[in-house]
Amino acid sequence: MSFHTIGHITRDRIRSGADMREQPGGAAYYGALTLLRLGEQVALTTRMAAADRPALTRELRAAGAEVSVRESPATTTFDNLWRDAAMTRRAQAVAAIASPFTVEDLATVNASLLLLGPLLASDMDTRFIEHAAARGIVALDAQGMVREAHEGFVKEAPWDDAAAGLKWVSYLKVDDAEAAALTGEADPVRAARRLAGQLGRHPHEAVVTLAERGAVIAGPHGLCHIAALQTEHPVDATGCGDTYLAAYLARRQRGDDGAAAGRFAAACATFTLERRGAFNASEREVLMRLDAEPGVAVHIEG
Repeated sequence: MSFHTIGHITRDRIRSGADMREQPGGAAYYGALTLLRLGEQVALTTRMAAADRPALTRELRAAGAEVSVRESPATTTFDNLWRDAAMTRRAQAVAAIASPFTVEDLATVNASLLLLGPLLASDMDTRFIEHAAARGIVALDAQGMVREAHEGFVKEAPWDDAAAGLKWVSYLKVDDAEAAALTGEADPVRAARRLAGQLGRHPHEAVVTLAERGAVIAGPHGLCHIAALQTEHPVDATGCGDTYLAAYLARRQRGDDGAAAGRFAAACATFTLERRGAFNASEREVLMRLDAEPGVAVHIEG
């Protein structure tokens, strides 16, 4: 199984209390490093300014990624302010935005599964998702499709042609707020069911992450609630959702069912939460964590 992640690698400035630091970021970045550290073959396509290429791609290249950087006059740059100790509420400002992806960027993509990680609605359009589906199975982290940059800040925005875009997607990941924006359903269980029903490809699975409340996963296997693993020392929640989706995809492609893949993904996300930067643990460490905290995936019928 080979993976190709597509999305902007960002310059992130992260502030939590008195702590302030800069690091690479973006869904494609966090997802690719998760897959690589779980032993998968990964290529990545991104856009950024030439001056940022060495620093922002160094860790990916060192981990074994095949990195393709397209030209852009700017690198997407975010200022992330975590407003609470549990890191569940974030304000996000946008200092710069890289050029959008185009269908031409897919010409050299050759992978079994394409993981699309838009950060803003301007990053890629529905036509891009359609053409990606012609290259392989598409997994979409839809956070960027429901938000835009407005007066220097990230704001919620409707995805007007969501129905047209989702029919090309096999695996969809959103958080509870994004699920509500796409479906109008405040209840994540109903939202997950509706989203899975809108996906037009097989497999068709919707993952709704709920932070410390775990995740809800809906698809042909039914619907299940995955409990979050316990942690007393959250350090940085940036990238946890990206880690979750990438780990989930890795295990699903290896044959795990949705519940088992969801539990494994929850453990990976916890490792990311407890450390700075991208996921950096081995598969063995993840499995040991699961053995120490067995937790049960709750299947919801109907």
